[in-house]
Amino acid sequence: MKGLAKSLHSKNRRGQRHGLNKEATAEGQKEYSNTNGDTKDKRIRARKENKMANKKEQQRIKMKQYYHMHKELIKENQKQYREANREVIERKLKQYRESHREVIKERLKEYYRNNKDLVRERKRRYWLENADRLRSKNRERKEAIRIRNRSYYLKNKEAIRSKQENNKEASRKRKREHYINNKAILDLKGKQYRIQNREALKEKLKLYRLKNREVIRERQREYRLKNKKILKLKQENYRRPRL
Repeated sequence: MKGLAKSLHSKNRRGQRHGLNKEATAEGQKEYSNTNGDTKDKRIRARKENKMANKKEQQRIKMKQYYHMHKELIKENQKQYREANREVIERKLKQYRESHREVIKERLKEYYRNNKDLVRERKRRYWLENADRLRSKNRERKEAIRIRNRSYYLKNKEAIRSKQENNKEASRKRKREHYINNKAILDLKGKQYRIQNREALKEKLKLYRLKNREVIRERQREYRLKNKKILKLKQENYRRPRL
């Protein structure tokens, strides 16, 4: 009897394994999935990520080893490629800079903020190493700008002069209007300033008179010639005895 029971039990187990008890198996799997599904998914994901990370690390190590073995050859190939495709590279670089202008600006700002001392040191060293070349380059650049400005001025002399005159006139008008609108405040401010800085202003005036003696004399002479009649009348009024 004992042997018969054992044989039936083993047959039943085999039947379960071969899909005779499909409903029970599916139910069990579902229950297991509900209780341990998240854990299983996490384990699978972690295993995949770990595998990918290991693969990438191995590739990186291989590339590094390859680069160290063939450094000179790689550099030579890169140089040849750059020379052969200079225009294409420049065009692509220009396009990239134009499309990512703000991003590049932000990155540069961040880099300068984080590496201020390093950047200054690099600039200083670069200037010391290339001082003569940079000086001559700056001179050439300034000369080119001066020639360009001069030719532009000669071409558009009249237009520039009329524009300057218009600007001066507009500026005078603006200042005059501002003074008329704020006369009381401006007069008060001027008075306060003169009181506070009396000695400094006296010294300034003294220096100006010493420096521009000839100019002042010339102006006075012109003024006397221009306003001879008015000055004569003033003198007569001054000399006339008061009643």
